[in-house]
Amino acid sequence: MWTNKDILILSLANNFLNGSLAPEIGNMKNMLELYLSGNQFSGNIPRTIGQLQSLENLTLSNNQLHGPIPDSFGNLISLKMLDLSKNKLDGVIPKSMEKLEDLEYFNVSFNELTGEIPNGGHFKNFSSDFFIGNGELCGASQFKETFGYHSEDF
Repeated sequence: MWTNKDILILSLANNFLNGSLAPEIGNMKNMLELYLSGNQFSGNIPRTIGQLQSLENLTLSNNQLHGPIPDSFGNLISLKMLDLSKNKLDGVIPKSMEKLEDLEYFNVSFNELTGEIPNGGHFKNFSSDFFIGNGELCGASQFKETFGYHSEDF
């Protein structure tokens, strides 16, 4: 399936699919929208997903994906919406994602992410709700209440 370059929109959401995401996913260069949420995918997100430069919407939420968010996500130059919430992702949010000029929605809530939330690009406009449930994330002042601080503490 991942070798079909003619598919523009693919929704396999809520189908109880399992296994890992194949590296061949990066072959679908013309893909505009990919919805894989609500399954039981596990393993790492393949770095090759960064080859989908036409991709505008990507949802991988509600799976069991783990490992880091690939740096190659910074290559998804057309991306407008990314939902990685409710997985087991760890590591940092790649700074390379600050250059995604069209990114309007970014949700990584309820993972195991650490480090500082990027504050460049559209990240300065995202709601703290998109980052909750990650005990080791820190960030700019607009996120303080998300991480257990209250404005009166500062």
